[in-house]
Amino acid sequence: MAYITETTHSKSGAGSNLLADAIGGIGNLFSNIVRYRSYAKAEAQLLSMTDRQLDDLGIVRGDIRAKVWANYNRS
Repeated sequence: MAYITETTHSKSGAGSNLLADAIGGIGNLFSNIVRYRSYAKAEAQLLSMTDRQLDDLGIVRGDIRAKVWANYNRS
């Protein structure tokens, strides 16, 4: 049985994968920075609240950091 295979060679070759990986890495870095800043902003907003406001939310001031950052590494 005969068959035909077609191969194509790209001039960019492995370099294009390297470039794509670098661009993807920069994109991941940017999204991680944005995500970090949103968590930090949430923490700052909670820390700026009065104890009464935090009590209304069911949060103790000493637990703010742990509650805000609990899911940071899971995403």
